[in-house]
Amino acid sequence: MALPEVGDILDIFVLRSLLHDGPMASLFMAEDLLTRQNVVLKIPGSDILNHPVLLYHFQNEDRIGRLLDHPGIVRFIHRQRSRQYIIMEFLEGKDLRSFIRSRKRLPLDKALQCVDQLCGIIKYMHSQGVCHLDLKPENIICDKESRMKIIDFGLASCAHFPDLLAKDLAAPLGTPWYIAPEQLQGERGDPRCDIYTLGMLLYEMLTGHLPWPRTSSLRVARRRLHYEPTPPRYFNPEIPPQIQTIILRAIARLPDNRYTDASSLQQDLKQWQTLPVTQSGSVAGKHPFWQRIWPKRFSHSGSRRARVVSRDKKIQIIGAIVDAPGCDFMLAEVKKQALVRSADITLVHIIEEDDDSHVRRYGITVEGEKLMYRLEGAVQLLRRCSLDPGIRLLRGEVV
Repeated sequence: MALPEVGDILDIFVLRSLLHDGPMASLFMAEDLLTRQNVVLKIPGSDILNHPVLLYHFQNEDRIGRLLDHPGIVRFIHRQRSRQYIIMEFLEGKDLRSFIRSRKRLPLDKALQCVDQLCGIIKYMHSQGVCHLDLKPENIICDKESRMKIIDFGLASCAHFPDLLAKDLAAPLGTPWYIAPEQLQGERGDPRCDIYTLGMLLYEMLTGHLPWPRTSSLRVARRRLHYEPTPPRYFNPEIPPQIQTIILRAIARLPDNRYTDASSLQQDLKQWQTLPVTQSGSVAGKHPFWQRIWPKRFSHSGSRRARVVSRDKKIQIIGAIVDAPGCDFMLAEVKKQALVRSADITLVHIIEEDDDSHVRRYGITVEGEKLMYRLEGAVQLLRRCSLDPGIRLLRGEVV
């Protein structure tokens, strides 16, 4: 069956514009000729129509959507249809990704307000037996009043309907750098998967980063099964220790160490100022993974206080590029920044191949006027050079 085009009439809908053309389905803005209102039509591609399990779950998305009735969830509309497609309300606003990108980092009160709304929506969904399982900034719409609405239930599971995806598809479903570690092993239907993603969203809103490289490689993503995440205060030291403790609990590697439900997470976020400061909340260190590769170079012996560089010494900045496409471009940008800061930089390129890690080192000396710098200044330098999510600062130190 051919995919309709802009201008076509499908039942009582006139297709006005193409919003998104994906490999599995296309989204059209259409006009309802009965109500004269704009709606969104999600029309499946041939890959879904020719796959019985995917087609079942496409239909399941419509069933789940019509089961939910909440102001924070996109409204699904029921009409008689001559072919397979889903009808949803048209939402005015931008997705959370655009919201974050325009501000780099959100202020603490703004981020907590957003996550508080999302906790309320997720709490309602879980009470209806629904797990979204693919929460990410692109699936959250913000209007001008910063009200949130969750969209795209294509991978959702519901306790009231059979979940054929869990049995039929071996590959994990969802965006690799947002889904919970157990989803990488094919687990579905646990509400704590959505709790994990809420923690990841708060992490990104407050730091502008994720604790793991953004990569579609499942091999790299599966590191989360064995290593703990980078503390968010490493990227943003202004985050209160209590908030870091809450985030790290929400994105804990093991589900049993997370919040059991959205209500508990929401309650802690509302009263975070009354919570005690824990050791995990105060840490602003690096990922243990790097310490295992270079235990001597990256050990934290002695005081962590910033040291002042003498005028006869340069700053050495040590960083890493992990599976990063276009690393030559990033290397040139870091060199340009280091020239401004009069620093010597050493970058480590880690190449992932199967289960082995191959390491290449780049030692670059950048000429320039010698400046006095503290350790924290060197750390901030490569933070500002994070032009691509694949670049990860390991350490900036004075030599």
